[in-house]
Amino acid sequence: MNSALGIISALIFFAAFVPYILAIMRGECKPKRSSWIIWSSMDTVTFAAIIAAGSFSWLLVGALSGAYIVLALSTQRGEGGWSTLDKLCLAGGAFGIILWALTKAQAAIISNIVVLLVGSVPTIVSVWRTRTGEDKFAWTLYTLDSAIGIMAVPAWTIQDAAIPIAFFAIDFAIVFPLYLKKN
Repeated sequence: MNSALGIISALIFFAAFVPYILAIMRGECKPKRSSWIIWSSMDTVTFAAIIAAGSFSWLLVGALSGAYIVLALSTQRGEGGWSTLDKLCLAGGAFGIILWALTKAQAAIISNIVVLLVGSVPTIVSVWRTRTGEDKFAWTLYTLDSAIGIMAVPAWTIQDAAIPIAFFAIDFAIVFPLYLKKN
């Protein structure tokens, strides 16, 4: 059952990118380039670490498939700029790779999840300030998908449970203000 839920989760996650990509193409949404660079690179490293730890994450398969498309679109249609926070997040990702090389994969997973959470701050702050700039339907699907990803966790270990929980926290923090009225 968990494997089937994992595959469903990956498919929903990838499907959630469709309205998001369409919103970007229509100019209704301007993805924060720094967040997408951080998310796609940290997800890649985390996915590799999960595999090295002897596990697999269908949720990350769906996430990575769409994240690289959004990253490519954000280079021309996204919001650019590199804040100090963005640079620190990338440095944290590099630290995660070094940590993985020197220790166990779980240390890299934890480090990269912290970077994912911190790297989400620019997008979260932007959405809370403006209540715009992101596609509500897509982020609702991401949040739903992350909840399914939590239900699909095969074992409550760092390599299996951390990503779905982190994704849910990030997705919920982004989608919640989109349902609030603008000030």
